[in-house]
Amino acid sequence: MIGFHARALTVLAFGVITFSVAHAAWTDADPNPGADVGVTTRLEGLPAEVVFGAPFELVVVRQGPLGESLPPFEDTRLAPLAVELMDVRRRDLDGKYEERLVFRARAYELQPLQLSFEGAGPMAVNSALADPDDRTLEIPLDPIGPPWRPWWQAAIFGVFVVAAVAVAYRRRATQRRALPVAATNEQVPDPADLALEALRALGDASDGPGRSRAVAAAADIVRTLLARTLRASALERTSGELIAEFQNDPRIDGGMLAQLSSLLGAADLAKFACWTPDVAAWDGALKAARSIAEDMRGGMRVRVQEAAR
Repeated sequence: MIGFHARALTVLAFGVITFSVAHAAWTDADPNPGADVGVTTRLEGLPAEVVFGAPFELVVVRQGPLGESLPPFEDTRLAPLAVELMDVRRRDLDGKYEERLVFRARAYELQPLQLSFEGAGPMAVNSALADPDDRTLEIPLDPIGPPWRPWWQAAIFGVFVVAAVAVAYRRRATQRRALPVAATNEQVPDPADLALEALRALGDASDGPGRSRAVAAAADIVRTLLARTLRASALERTSGELIAEFQNDPRIDGGMLAQLSSLLGAADLAKFACWTPDVAAWDGALKAARSIAEDMRGGMRVRVQEAAR
């Protein structure tokens, strides 16, 4: 499933890149070559002198028939100037449709420039150096880069981000699948073994109050074992509710249920009735707890697997 998603994202990324390149090529091309018939073009704000590399404003005014859109203006007609389109203003004027294109222009040639527009005179380009005769390499005051087309550049960047996220997701999912395999090599403690160790730690309770606390502790240890092994609510239920829950549970046989009932009953007496068990009663409760833990370590695992089928 993860491999399918990764392949789908790859196909999507390829499609977006193809569309972006095709759209950029289409919009850069002139969709209606030779459609300048009836369109007049003139320049406004063309200075007689400029400084090498210094920006200046240049306005291209175009007029055409009212109700008809003008064909795209090719800024290469302003060569050898380097230009950036800053603003476009359109309006109806005296029965004609007028378009004003505001450019920021720079000259990078130290020689008079002549633009191929009617009425455009020669434009002198002065050096930006203190000494015009200096042979030091002329460096623009404010370098200009190529025009930026934000939408398709952002689209391509987004495609690469999506592809990187897909690769990272697939790698992380692969690592997650490998984690359980590595975990099987580690020895996981059996809850029943932990319960038996806790029961052995209770020791031999010689005095009466010690035996009362030990009976209650043994019952709590068995409750915790049941909760961990059988996923039962053994810690929240009363003794009667817990016995009733296990009455029809195929994982608990009759012998274990009787031992559990006896242990929980003795613990309730010790907790709530201030009952002090004698040595025989304490020994019987401890043996019942140990028997339950040993049975859950051995035959319980088989019964849990059979009940899950």
